Amino acid sequence: MPPHPGYGQPAGPGHQSQQFGHGPAGPGHQSQQFGPGSTAPPVSGSSGMSTGEVVRLVLHVLALLLVALGLSADLDDRDSVLWSDTWTWAGFATLMALAQGAALLPRTVLSGAGWTTGAVGAGGLLLFWTLLMLPLISTNMAFLVTLGTACATAAVLLSPDRKL
Repeated sequence: MPPHPGYGQPAGPGHQSQQFGHGPAGPGHQSQQFGPGSTAPPVSGSSGMSTGEVVRLVLHVLALLLVALGLSADLDDRDSVLWSDTWTWAGFATLMALAQGAALLPRTVLSGAGWTTGAVGAGGLLLFWTLLMLPLISTNMAFLVTLGTACATAAVLLSPDRKL
Protein backbone atom coordinates (compact mmCIF):
# COMPACT_ATOMS: atom_id res chain seq x y z
CA MET A 1 0.00 0.00 0.00
CA PRO A 2 1.52 3.36 -1.05
CA PRO A 3 1.91 5.93 1.69
CA HIS A 4 -0.92 8.47 1.87
CA PRO A 5 -0.11 12.04 2.62
CA GLY A 6 -0.73 12.60 6.28
CA TYR A 7 -0.22 15.24 8.86
CA GLY A 8 3.01 17.06 8.17
CA GLN A 9 3.85 15.06 5.02
CA PRO A 10 3.77 16.67 1.60
CA ALA A 11 1.28 15.21 -0.88
CA GLY A 12 3.68 15.34 -3.77
CA PRO A 13 5.87 17.64 -5.79
CA GLY A 14 4.86 21.32 -5.68
CA HIS A 15 2.52 20.88 -2.72
CA GLN A 16 3.05 22.92 0.43
CA SER A 17 1.69 21.94 3.77
CA GLN A 18 -1.21 23.93 5.23
CA GLN A 19 -0.76 22.55 8.70
CA PHE A 20 1.32 23.95 11.47
CA GLY A 21 4.13 21.61 12.15
CA HIS A 22 6.98 20.13 10.19
CA GLY A 23 6.39 21.38 6.67
CA PRO A 24 8.94 21.88 3.95
CA ALA A 25 10.37 24.97 5.68
CA GLY A 26 11.12 23.11 8.91
CA PRO A 27 9.58 22.78 12.35
CA GLY A 28 7.29 25.54 13.55
CA HIS A 29 6.77 27.08 10.10
CA GLN A 30 3.28 27.49 8.73
CA SER A 31 2.77 27.84 5.03
CA GLN A 32 -0.36 28.12 2.92
CA GLN A 33 -0.98 27.10 -0.63
CA PHE A 34 -2.54 29.65 -2.95
CA GLY A 35 -3.07 28.04 -6.31
CA PRO A 36 -4.38 29.56 -9.50
CA GLY A 37 -7.67 31.35 -8.98
CA SER A 38 -7.28 31.54 -5.22
CA THR A 39 -6.92 34.82 -3.41
CA ALA A 40 -5.17 35.84 -0.27
CA PRO A 41 -7.33 35.93 2.82
CA PRO A 42 -8.75 39.38 3.69
CA VAL A 43 -6.81 41.42 6.18
CA SER A 44 -8.92 41.93 9.27
CA GLY A 45 -9.32 45.40 10.75
CA SER A 46 -8.80 47.31 7.50
CA SER A 47 -12.04 49.17 6.98
CA GLY A 48 -12.40 52.22 4.80
CA MET A 49 -13.36 54.70 7.52
CA SER A 50 -12.07 55.25 11.02
CA THR A 51 -14.40 55.68 13.98
CA GLY A 52 -13.73 59.42 14.07
CA GLU A 53 -14.71 59.79 10.42
CA VAL A 54 -17.94 57.86 10.98
CA VAL A 55 -18.82 60.04 13.99
CA ARG A 56 -18.19 63.20 11.96
CA LEU A 57 -20.28 61.92 9.06
CA VAL A 58 -23.17 61.04 11.37
CA LEU A 59 -22.99 64.46 13.07
CA HIS A 60 -23.05 66.32 9.74
CA VAL A 61 -26.02 64.30 8.48
CA LEU A 62 -27.89 64.66 11.78
CA ALA A 63 -27.31 68.42 11.72
CA LEU A 64 -28.91 68.74 8.30
CA LEU A 65 -31.83 66.43 9.12
CA LEU A 66 -32.60 67.95 12.51
CA VAL A 67 -32.52 71.54 11.25
CA ALA A 68 -34.69 70.67 8.24
CA LEU A 69 -37.17 68.77 10.42
CA GLY A 70 -37.30 71.57 13.00
CA LEU A 71 -38.01 74.14 10.29
CA SER A 72 -40.53 72.08 8.35
CA ALA A 73 -42.64 70.14 10.87
CA ASP A 74 -45.47 71.61 12.91
CA LEU A 75 -44.56 69.93 16.16
CA ASP A 76 -46.15 72.49 18.48
CA ASP A 77 -49.68 72.71 17.02
CA ARG A 78 -49.15 76.36 16.06
CA ASP A 79 -50.82 75.77 12.67
CA SER A 80 -47.72 77.10 10.95
CA VAL A 81 -44.12 76.23 10.35
CA LEU A 82 -41.13 78.52 10.15
CA TRP A 83 -41.13 78.19 6.36
CA SER A 84 -44.52 79.89 6.15
CA ASP A 85 -43.80 82.46 8.88
CA THR A 86 -40.33 83.65 7.89
CA TRP A 87 -39.23 81.87 4.75
CA THR A 88 -36.09 84.00 4.38
CA TRP A 89 -34.75 82.92 7.79
CA ALA A 90 -35.76 79.34 7.14
CA GLY A 91 -33.94 79.46 3.81
CA PHE A 92 -30.89 80.95 5.50
CA ALA A 93 -30.86 78.19 8.13
CA THR A 94 -31.26 75.49 5.47
CA LEU A 95 -28.43 76.98 3.41
CA MET A 96 -26.18 77.08 6.49
CA ALA A 97 -27.11 73.49 7.37
CA LEU A 98 -26.03 72.46 3.89
CA ALA A 99 -22.83 74.55 4.04
CA GLN A 100 -21.70 72.98 7.31
CA GLY A 101 -21.41 69.67 5.47
CA ALA A 102 -18.56 71.12 3.37
CA ALA A 103 -16.22 70.38 6.28
CA LEU A 104 -16.45 66.72 5.20
CA LEU A 105 -14.80 67.44 1.87
CA PRO A 106 -11.11 66.58 1.48
CA ARG A 107 -8.58 69.39 1.24
CA THR A 108 -8.21 68.97 -2.50
CA VAL A 109 -11.85 69.87 -3.14
CA LEU A 110 -12.78 73.58 -3.13
CA SER A 111 -9.04 74.44 -3.05
CA GLY A 112 -8.87 73.66 0.65
CA ALA A 113 -11.83 75.87 1.60
CA GLY A 114 -14.04 72.97 2.73
CA TRP A 115 -13.42 73.44 6.43
CA THR A 116 -13.83 77.22 6.17
CA THR A 117 -17.15 76.81 4.35
CA GLY A 118 -18.27 74.29 6.98
CA ALA A 119 -17.28 76.66 9.79
CA VAL A 120 -19.24 79.50 8.16
CA GLY A 121 -22.25 77.18 7.93
CA ALA A 122 -22.00 76.20 11.60
CA GLY A 123 -21.51 79.86 12.56
CA GLY A 124 -24.57 80.83 10.52
CA LEU A 125 -26.60 78.18 12.33
CA LEU A 126 -25.39 79.56 15.66
CA LEU A 127 -26.49 83.06 14.57
CA PHE A 128 -29.88 81.75 13.45
CA TRP A 129 -30.30 79.85 16.70
CA THR A 130 -29.41 82.90 18.79
CA LEU A 131 -31.72 85.29 16.96
CA LEU A 132 -34.73 83.10 16.22
CA MET A 133 -34.64 79.89 18.25
CA LEU A 134 -33.48 81.19 21.62
CA PRO A 135 -36.68 83.25 22.15
CA LEU A 136 -38.72 80.10 21.28
CA ILE A 137 -36.56 77.73 23.32
CA SER A 138 -39.52 76.04 25.02
CA THR A 139 -40.90 74.71 21.71
CA ASN A 140 -40.20 71.36 20.12
CA MET A 141 -39.12 73.12 16.93
CA ALA A 142 -36.39 74.99 18.83
CA PHE A 143 -35.28 71.75 20.49
CA LEU A 144 -34.69 70.06 17.13
CA VAL A 145 -32.88 73.09 15.70
CA THR A 146 -30.79 73.29 18.87
CA LEU A 147 -29.73 69.66 18.48
CA GLY A 148 -28.97 70.21 14.79
CA THR A 149 -26.89 73.30 15.55
CA ALA A 150 -24.98 71.45 18.26
CA CYS A 151 -24.29 68.54 15.86
CA ALA A 152 -23.03 70.93 13.18
CA THR A 153 -20.77 72.76 15.60
CA ALA A 154 -19.33 69.53 17.01
CA ALA A 155 -18.78 68.04 13.55
CA VAL A 156 -16.88 71.11 12.33
CA LEU A 157 -14.78 71.25 15.49
CA LEU A 158 -13.89 67.54 15.18
CA SER A 159 -12.65 67.97 11.61
CA PRO A 160 -9.00 67.04 11.04
CA ASP A 161 -8.69 70.11 8.77
CA ARG A 162 -9.69 72.46 11.60
CA LYS A 163 -7.92 75.79 11.47
CA LEU A 164 -8.72 77.06 14.97
